[in-house]
Amino acid sequence: MNLLCTDKTGTITEGTITVAGLVDGSGVESGFVKQLAYWNASLEAGYSNPIDEALKQLKFDPKVTVTKLGEVPYDFIRKRLSIALSTGKEQLIISKGAFSQILSICTAIRLGNDSVEDIAAHREQLENNFAQYGTKGLRAIAVCYKPIPEDKISKDSETAMIFAGFVLMNDAVKSGITDTINALHQLKVGLKIITGDNKNVAQSIALDIGIKRPVIMTGKQLSKPVRKH
Repeated sequence: MNLLCTDKTGTITEGTITVAGLVDGSGVESGFVKQLAYWNASLEAGYSNPIDEALKQLKFDPKVTVTKLGEVPYDFIRKRLSIALSTGKEQLIISKGAFSQILSICTAIRLGNDSVEDIAAHREQLENNFAQYGTKGLRAIAVCYKPIPEDKISKDSETAMIFAGFVLMNDAVKSGITDTINALHQLKVGLKIITGDNKNVAQSIALDIGIKRPVIMTGKQLSKPVRKH
């Protein structure tokens, strides 16, 4: 064998998700984002997953008791999960999922002073923040919401949402993994890591495990047809 292709999560890393931060669009810790993320995770009835399990462990004293009204389960096309709930005073739909998919359904953003503005002027900064989290080795998903008049939701409800913030997560590198990689190098075995995380997270992990000049290829790059000369 001269080449090993390996998964990242659970092989290179511990495979245990921990919540490293719950921040608004500006990167400031936000109790509002924490509340939305907790409600979304704790009320979902789909398959168990490490992200929701980590969010369910958040410690805070909720001041509002909510009632679940409906759910649009996660799927690999939308890449988001939506929950409708009632706080007793209002009805909300809360969605969390992949940053790009959440951003695509948002027309407004909630700022740190609780005001809501058009999201157009903030998109570039949000994208920059998302990229920065990845370079720090943090996986980031996004959370959005909006008040709803009805008590039922569907995929068509996921429009004109308000961007709330990010859930930042960490999956630590396994201890001793650099020794294993060095042993592979001594055996002249090359290493390629395959991951569903974005390119910034992949590069950060690669640097952490001692790959000095990692070459990152995205799915979009791999899908391009090869030109014949």
